[in-house]
Formats: sequence, structure tokens, C-alpha cells
Amino acid sequence: MPGFLLVASSGSRARFVGYRPGAEVRWQIDRHMYLQADCGIFYAGAFLRQASPGRNINYTEFWAGYKF
Repeated sequence: MPGFLLVASSGSRARFVGYRPGAEVRWQIDRHMYLQADCGIFYAGAFLRQASPGRNINYTEFWAGYKF
């Protein structure tokens, strides 16, 4: 969290920001390496729809990691 206001209320009295269902898959290749994929969608709630453009956001992430 950046620590500052991201969306001003613009007079909106709504409180619901949104929700984010998603899925994560992780493959542990060996004891040191892994691959991971995340995908989801953020559904904008009433507050974001009233105070900003309030669009839904789809995303996909891929991760690779190595532990010593």
C-alpha cells in the first residue's frame, strides 16, 4: 500500500470497493526451484464505480523462484 489516497470519494457515500476471486497454481520442481501462475479478476464495487471510471481488471502473473 502506498500510504496515500488513491481514489477520492468525489461525494460518493458508497462503501463497497470490490472483490477479487482468483486461482493460483504452483509447481515445486525440486527443493530449490518453483514455478507459479496466478490469474484473477477484480470486480469494481459501488464506491469505485461512483468515484472513478470503476472498471473491472483481469490479470495473469507468472513467477519463478529459486531458494538457496
